[in-house]
Amino acid sequence: MAGSIPAGAIGMTLAHYGLVIFGDDPRQCHQRMTAAVAKIEAYLAACRKGKRVLGSTVRPARPAAERQQPAATVLLAVRGRRWARRSG
Repeated sequence: MAGSIPAGAIGMTLAHYGLVIFGDDPRQCHQRMTAAVAKIEAYLAACRKGKRVLGSTVRPARPAAERQQPAATVLLAVRGRRWARRSG
């Protein structure tokens, strides 16, 4: 794996671990980390503005009340069955 890291790399993202930044000293690591996080934040801000970055959404999210209704129905059904088991 070490042979596949580009010579100019300043860090890498490790699955389940996060961002790892390299530097000659702690100050350089901190500066590079700050710059990398700023780029990530800019990327996420662009995504939130509705710009197509990784693809567009298929449809907009439904209103909260509309999304909560199926969950409420399921919870009532689960509670009803649980109550029936206790009573029976």
